[in-house]
Amino acid sequence: MKKAIENQRESDRKITIHTKKHLDCSAHSSFMQACQSAERKDVQAIVVDLNATHDIRASGLGMLLMLHNETKALNVKISIENCNPEIKTQLDSSRLLAGLSVM
Repeated sequence: MKKAIENQRESDRKITIHTKKHLDCSAHSSFMQACQSAERKDVQAIVVDLNATHDIRASGLGMLLMLHNETKALNVKISIENCNPEIKTQLDSSRLLAGLSVM
């Protein structure tokens, strides 16, 4: 199974996760690493960059929800960036992700 995460970058107080073509449950370990980094460091934001992503499966929505839930108590801002129009529509229509910034 191909990894869903291309790479994860930390800079100052922000973590950026660059996803691959499909966002699904294979992203679990990388999303958990971002959560753990946010707990250990003074991270203010986690950006999920969906520039290369063509589709988000139900398990990928679950990964985004898990990321949101795991970091909520830390007051870490989660934003989803560079969505194609279909993914943006899918995320906007998902009530699971209310409160996340989708661009």
